[in-house]
Amino acid sequence: MWTRRLLSTKRSRLRARRAVLAAFAMLAFAGWGPSAAASPGEECEQLAAADSSAVAKAVPFEAINAAAVVAVCGTAVESESNTAHYRFLLSRGLLKAQRFAEARAEAEQAVLGGETGAHRILAVIYQMGLGVPKDTAKAREHFRTLAEAGFTPARIQYAHMLETGEGGPQNEAQAVRWYRAAAESGNASAQGQLAHLLMDGPAQLHNATEAVGWYEKAVAQGDPLAGYRYAELLIEGREVNADARRGVQL
Repeated sequence: MWTRRLLSTKRSRLRARRAVLAAFAMLAFAGWGPSAAASPGEECEQLAAADSSAVAKAVPFEAINAAAVVAVCGTAVESESNTAHYRFLLSRGLLKAQRFAEARAEAEQAVLGGETGAHRILAVIYQMGLGVPKDTAKAREHFRTLAEAGFTPARIQYAHMLETGEGGPQNEAQAVRWYRAAAESGNASAQGQLAHLLMDGPAQLHNATEAVGWYEKAVAQGDPLAGYRYAELLIEGREVNADARRGVQL
């Protein structure tokens, strides 16, 4: 009984900690500041880059200086050749400033110009209903585009929507495909979710051996939800060798 109570306590804590922050994880990366001699495009990159490059390190969404980004990236849109890319970075600043309609307009123009990254802005806007009615079907399409482009956080979010039927038909087989794609890149959360679906999902997807392997990888990286779920299996001895002592320690 004491192990059950301990697991119940762990479950409550994990649920409290794992609020749905995946949408804003789409926008968050590591940061850097502008150079005095930089061109408008280089300054825009240094203030709002979504991904690290030779020009700038990526800037976390929460660290964006919205006023500076709107001013500098607005100039870059007017003066630089890669307009679609700078529209995407401008949309990050507008989103941070909560100018949602303008952020959406710039992101849509960026997408039309071939800037795949701008789907991140549109996915968040439609998933959270920022300045528009919440539309999970549209959000799911933008996440799908990003997933197909190889963006790991989008692969996880798209897999979750397929697993739960959010924004469209439920398709757990496709969810496994996209969780696996993210898991193979080393993402601990994806590894844990893939393990859970293989162990506790539909019978036709059941693969206990593979599930245990992914649980081991996720636990080794410190994923707390995977640790809780794997602990249950070890304590119960369900399709694994029972190991209550290790289960309690996870």
